[in-house]
Amino acid sequence: MLPYGTESNTMIDKERIGDLERLALVCHSTEDYDSAIAYYNQIVQELDEYTEDPANLDTLIRNYHCLGILNRIQNKYVKAEDCYNHAILFCSRRYGEREFKTVELKNYLAGLYFAQAKFDEAIEILNFSLDVYKKQLGREHQVVALTHYALALVKRKAFGMAPVGEFDDSDFKRAETLLRTEISLLNMDDTRDLFMGLIHLSM
Repeated sequence: MLPYGTESNTMIDKERIGDLERLALVCHSTEDYDSAIAYYNQIVQELDEYTEDPANLDTLIRNYHCLGILNRIQNKYVKAEDCYNHAILFCSRRYGEREFKTVELKNYLAGLYFAQAKFDEAIEILNFSLDVYKKQLGREHQVVALTHYALALVKRKAFGMAPVGEFDDSDFKRAETLLRTEISLLNMDDTRDLFMGLIHLSM
């Protein structure tokens, strides 16, 4: 890695990187996932050594995140987790760990953990997100309510698979109070209900 302040971008053809990114997005949007992944990988490989420039970091964040999504779609959980973590690492460096951009990326990782039934890991991330949202948006904000809801859904799924003691429904109750709807009656196995509860993760 070149030292800070070195003119590293002289070794990067930014126009070419932009072309590759556009090609990746076209393939991504047309569900040609293998080609999209190949383009995204090419981009991150070329930029990985040049992370001093904020613009390069932004490009790495975008493309690692897209790689995470595509690997998640194909149920390649290990690769998806690695890509999400790279995006989170670069976003934390660029914007800070508690900035919304970074929290959003962490929430995608929580969704990945949820899909793998790694509920403790998902709950840890959502608790972190909830803390950030409360402090920056206020305890009454809709995003806070939806985060309580998502947290409750994850906890209920975890409890349903390995019930221990009594289910803690405090997050459901808090979400109901803020959203003014009886969300605890929503069905965890209903795709629409689940989507409503987790949609804020991509807001």
